[in-house]
Amino acid sequence: MGIFEKFRTQPRWKHADPGVRMAAIYELGTDEQQVLSGIVRDDADARVRRAAVSRVDDAPLLGDVLRTDPDSDVRAEALRRLVGLAAETSDTETARAVVAQLVDAGHSRELVVVARDSAHADVKAVVVEAVTDSRALGAISRQATDGPTRLLALSRLSDADELCQVALRSEYTDSAVAAFGHLIDPGSIAAVAQRARNKVAMRKARARERLLEDALRAVRPAPAQAPTMSGAAIRPHQKPTVRVSVKPT
Repeated sequence: MGIFEKFRTQPRWKHADPGVRMAAIYELGTDEQQVLSGIVRDDADARVRRAAVSRVDDAPLLGDVLRTDPDSDVRAEALRRLVGLAAETSDTETARAVVAQLVDAGHSRELVVVARDSAHADVKAVVVEAVTDSRALGAISRQATDGPTRLLALSRLSDADELCQVALRSEYTDSAVAAFGHLIDPGSIAAVAQRARNKVAMRKARARERLLEDALRAVRPAPAQAPTMSGAAIRPHQKPTVRVSVKPT
C-alpha cells in the first residue's frame, strides 16, 4: 500500500462508528443507489442498514431484505419502502416490480392498501391483476375508492363466501350489486336481504326472495281434497247420513 493510500480519507459511510455511518447515509445523493445497496447488503449494524433501506429504490433488493434480513426492524422498513414506492409511482413497470416482491413475500394486506389508496388507475390495475388471494380481492372490491378497480377485483373473484361478503359489506352500489348477482345460495340471499349495508343490494335480495317464494308455491302440490258423497264433503270421523223413506200404509 502506498503512503498516500494510508492517508486517503475514507468516506464517512465507511467510518468505524455506526452513528457516523448512519448520518452519512442521509448525505448521499439519490443517484448513489449502488453505494446504498452495498450498505444494505454488507453493513453489520442493523440501524445503518435500516437507514440505507429507507433510501433504496431497487425493488428486488428490497424484496430480498424483506425476506432474509435477520433484523425485524430492517425487514419492516423494507416493507414500508416497497409499499411507499408502489403507492407513489405512476410508472406501471415500477409498480409491477414492486408488486411482484410483495406477492412473493405474501403481503396481500399491503397490496390492498396500494389498490385502495394509489392515485393512479394503471397502478391499481397492476396490483389487482397480480393478486390471487380471495380475501384480498374481496377487500379491494369493497374498499377501493374508484369503480373500475372495485369491479376489476370482483371479476377475478370466484369464492362464494367472499362474494357474499362483498354483497353484505360493501357500501358501494356497483360492487355490492354485482357481487349479489353471483349468489345462488338461498341462505346467502337471505343474509343480504336482512343485513346488507347497501340499500340497493338489500332491495334486490328481497325481490329475489319473493321470486323464489312464488316459484316454490307454483310447484308445490295442491292439498288433497276430502272424498265427497252426493256432492257434500264428509268431515273426518263423521258417518254419512242415510235417509230412509217410509211409505204410509
